[in-house]
Amino acid sequence: KDQKQGESPILKTFSVYLSSDLNNLEKRIRKRTVKMLDHGWIEEVQSLLKTYPNVNPSAINSIGYRQIRQFLEGNLTKNELVDEIVLRTRQFARRQNQWFKKEPIDLVLDINNSPDLNEVVIDIVQNYSKVNAKMK
Repeated sequence: KDQKQGESPILKTFSVYLSSDLNNLEKRIRKRTVKMLDHGWIEEVQSLLKTYPNVNPSAINSIGYRQIRQFLEGNLTKNELVDEIVLRTRQFARRQNQWFKKEPIDLVLDINNSPDLNEVVIDIVQNYSKVNAKMK
């Protein structure tokens, strides 16, 4: 069908769902959380709070930022900080998983045994090429 002037273009989409069991997912979340904290996340939040002391609470209430603020106020230990961020992130991931179950997915990849991200990307590209060829 030809697109008429003023109409939005019809886009072909290719959706990919990266599936992971809860244990593996939590390990990945924990590893990423520790890495982000080690690379200055706490200092970033500290700087934001110093620069913008009257910041709108909703602007700094996303996962991690709220917990770091609690840590900076002395309400959490470093271990509790990590555990709390991991818990909140895992809960968010669970809600995302529920949402994705209701969506049409073109490709589901189990990444439990894929430590190499390059392999995952190659798999996605190869599958996209197959699906895209069928769509033409």
